[in-house]
Amino acid sequence: MARHPRGTSVRDHHGLPSLKGVQFAEQLQVNGVELSTKDKKTCTCFTPAEATAEKENCCSSDAHTVAEVQALYQLPEGNWWVEYLPFFSARQIQNALAEYKSASLLPSGTDYQQELFRGVLRGHVEAGSVQGTKTVRKSKVTGPMKKNRAGYVWRHSFDERSCQVVTDRPVTDFLEKE
Repeated sequence: MARHPRGTSVRDHHGLPSLKGVQFAEQLQVNGVELSTKDKKTCTCFTPAEATAEKENCCSSDAHTVAEVQALYQLPEGNWWVEYLPFFSARQIQNALAEYKSASLLPSGTDYQQELFRGVLRGHVEAGSVQGTKTVRKSKVTGPMKKNRAGYVWRHSFDERSCQVVTDRPVTDFLEKE
């Protein structure tokens, strides 16, 4: 999947005519938590009531949202915001698929305890609502996963609009080797 142009959803979300006066950062310290757009293993946690999704989605939220930081930015008024991609548990995906009577299935070998699915719709939350971090590592393993020592893993994305599990991996990863 192509990389999203920086600032596009920032401008759309806040209704800005341009990005003039908006400052972007690669790192930000908030409430004792170090946020970084470069560290893709350390994800942020916040309460979903404080988050605003870009579009309607079909997944309900748990008590906290775990999300991958995509951009850190300061609006001209001075308040800092986090642009993020949310993670969903396998149970959330399964419930959404059942609710929308989707014929899609979770990939075989899904680990319901440690595997998360990264959403494709960007959300925005004020940086002050960040409460902590969790470790979520990307995995390229196909089929059943081995138990992970600590933290969570993700290998598939989930399109909240269409309620479909998607991936950016090449089709050759899914072909059986002879």
